[in-house]
Parts: sequence; structure tokens; C-alpha cells
Amino acid sequence: MKVAIIGGGAVGMLVAAYFNKANINSVIYTRRREQAQFLHEKGLELIKNGMTTTSKVMALPFSEGLLEDADFIFITVKQYDLDPILDYLKKNKIKIPIVFLQNGMSHTLMISDLYSESIYLGIVEHGVLKQSDNCVIHTGEGRLKIANYSGEPGKIIAISDALNSIGFPIIIEENWYEILAGKLVVNAVINPLTTLYGIRNGGLLENDFYFLNMRSVFLEVIQALALTNIDNLWNDVISICQNTGSNYSTMYKDIEQGRKTEIQSIIGYILEEGEKRMVPMPRLMFLYNSIKGMEAKGKEERND
Repeated sequence: MKVAIIGGGAVGMLVAAYFNKANINSVIYTRRREQAQFLHEKGLELIKNGMTTTSKVMALPFSEGLLEDADFIFITVKQYDLDPILDYLKKNKIKIPIVFLQNGMSHTLMISDLYSESIYLGIVEHGVLKQSDNCVIHTGEGRLKIANYSGEPGKIIAISDALNSIGFPIIIEENWYEILAGKLVVNAVINPLTTLYGIRNGGLLENDFYFLNMRSVFLEVIQALALTNIDNLWNDVISICQNTGSNYSTMYKDIEQGRKTEIQSIIGYILEEGEKRMVPMPRLMFLYNSIKGMEAKGKEERND
């Protein structure tokens, strides 16, 4: 079994590290040639519970294209980096099974015309932090949840069995929309609020006023997406806040480090869906404009 992992960020390196533990050959395709060379020369470091393991890994810049011997493709880049990858897959009529692991749901509108014989959509529930170009910290145990989007659904089983056998669980779900929508709700509530307030995830539960805003945003998201399992979704938001209470959200870290956020693929997508249903969304619009403003401010400061 050989897997191509497109994306040298936190999720891509985490998945590659556990593929290696499961004796699945993988190649990491990075945006920058320098990162590919560094990974190839120094190896991939995984830090978990204070212990560091280093494994040899093959890494190549994506600009050189994919090797032809992959049995599966895992795409782990953020949604705003998907366009050139999708263009490559379509231009070359790639038929290899693909797994998409992104936050948000905008990518579900972009993949229907791919040539892949099987497409899967998934979410990552692990806590993970990119320490350097060749080092990733596994900060919290979680699961990968994956569901079939199109094509033959059973092709993922071999990978699932291999990763489950080493304690890196993959849960195969029936309904891709439900798992993506559930993660979208969590991200839409936690990420922008913690970024705006400058707090760790758990801070939303520790301040009564923040908690009220958290609940208000949650209800607006539910209405915009016309979701019905309100109690379960709210419990998921609370549970993730508790389990990741000492962590900063990825959106917070993006703003802190002057990177582009995923606000468009998270809140932007919900705003578009809500507009279709003529749902008023003042809180979500406020959050969207606030984070976009923080992005713009950070960009201006970097250019000074």
C-alpha cells in the first residue's frame, strides 16, 4: 500500500507519521521545495507525551507532480490552497481514490467533476501542532472520521484496518454531510470567538458572558444550516471545548502568526447557506467581518 499525502502542514505530517508506524509507505508532497528537502534529509519527527520518534520519509514538492505508483491520495491542505491541486487532478485525469481532510465545507462544491474512482470526505479530531518543517506535535488523542462521497466505498478499509491496529483510529461513517456539518458547527462557534477574545478554547466555558455569546452563535449556525439534532451538536461543542480547553484554536494561531485563516470556508460557507434560506445572521456576519479585518490588519503590519 502506497499513499500520497498532499500537504506538509500539521495534519499532513501527523497522518504521515502514523502511516509509517503502520508500515504504509507514504510520500509527502509539499508546497515549498525547501520543506521537502528538509523532511527527506532530517526525517519526520513526531512528538507525543514528551517523547520524540523520528522516521524516514520521502518528500517531494507538489510542483513536480505526483508519482504514478500511489494507491491512495490524502489531501490535507487548507481549503484556500485546494485550487491548484484540483486543477492538477482534473488536468491529469487522476483516477486514484482520494480522501479530503479539510475544515469547513466549501470544498464539497468543488469536487464533483474529479475523475477519481472513489472520493472520501473526512474530519480530524486530533489535537496537532506543527513545530517546524519536519516536526509535528500530537497534542491530543482523537479520531479520523471518514465517509464515502462517491464511487466504491470499500476501498478505504485496508487503510482503516492498518491505522486502527496501531491505535490511530479511523471511524468509517455512512453520511459525509453529517460528519462535516458537525465539525463545521464546532469550528464556527469556537474558532472565531476564541480568536476575537484572544483566549484558549476553554475560556469560552469559564466566562458567563462569553458562554452566552457562544450559545447565540451556535443557534444562529444551526438555523443557517437547517440542522435538527441540536442537543447532540451542542454537547459536541461543549465537549470539544472541555477536551481542548488548554489549546488555542487554529484560527487564533493563524492570526497570531500572520497567516490567512479559514474564515471563508467556515463562516463564509454558512453565510452562503443561510442566505439561501433567508435566515438573518447578524452574529455570524459580525464574526466574519471581524476576522477578515484582523487578517487585513495583520497583512498591513507585515508590509510595514
